[in-house]
Amino acid sequence: MGTLANAIKETLTENIMRWRGEGEMKLPSERYLSEQHSTTRVTIREALKLLETEGLIYRENRRGWFISPPKLRYDPSVHGRVSFVDYARQQGFQPSTQLLSIKLTVADRYIASEMQIAVGKPVYQVNRLRSLNGRPVLYEQMLLRADLLPNLDRFDLEGSLHALLRSEYGMTVQKADFEISVSILPNDVAQALSAPMGVSSLKFQRKYRNQHGEIFEFDHELWRHDAISINFDINN
Repeated sequence: MGTLANAIKETLTENIMRWRGEGEMKLPSERYLSEQHSTTRVTIREALKLLETEGLIYRENRRGWFISPPKLRYDPSVHGRVSFVDYARQQGFQPSTQLLSIKLTVADRYIASEMQIAVGKPVYQVNRLRSLNGRPVLYEQMLLRADLLPNLDRFDLEGSLHALLRSEYGMTVQKADFEISVSILPNDVAQALSAPMGVSSLKFQRKYRNQHGEIFEFDHELWRHDAISINFDINN
C-alpha cells in the first residue's frame, strides 16, 4: 500500500472524528476526495479500504461511503432469552424487522439431519431483514417445524418470534446450540443488506430445543461484519 494512501488515510481519520462529532455520517465522494488531495481515485480507494479494514467506515451499493456507527455488542449466550429488539434498545439503537417471505416447504436430507426429523417433514421457511437505526444489518433465515407450529403463517412475524411461540403455542426455549463462522454474503443477501457484492459477513447458526427436547427451529443469520461485535460474559 502506497505511502500517499497511508497519509491520506491518517488525514481522513482525523476528519472522520470531526465529522462524527458534527453528526455527519456520509463521506464526500471519491471524486471530491481525489481533487481535494490532488491524487487519483485509485489512491483514494486504497486509503478508504484501509479505513474500512479498521472498521471506521463502510460502503453501501450505489450510495457511497459512510462513517461506521457504534457496533451492536452481541452476547450469543442470551439470545433466545432476550429479544433482538430488547437488547438493541438497551444499547440505544432503534431496531426494526421486515418480514421478507414465509413459505411452507419440506425438509431435505440436510435439514432433516440437522433438525432430527424425517425427510419430507413440513417446515416453515421464514426470511427476515433486521435493521438498526434504519440501516439493514442482519439477514435471517429460519426453519421451523410446521407440525409443532401449525398455522404459523397467520401471525405477525415482525415482532419477537419466541414471545409469539410462548403466548400462542406454549413453547419455550430450553437449549440452544450455537456456531459462528465467517462467510461471503450471497448476492441476494448482499443486495438486501445494501452491501457490496463479495463482502464478508459473520454467520451464526443455531438450533433451538423446546421444553420437550425437540429441535423446533434451525436458524442461519448473516450479519454485516461492520455492524456487530461479539461479547461474552463468562462467570466461574
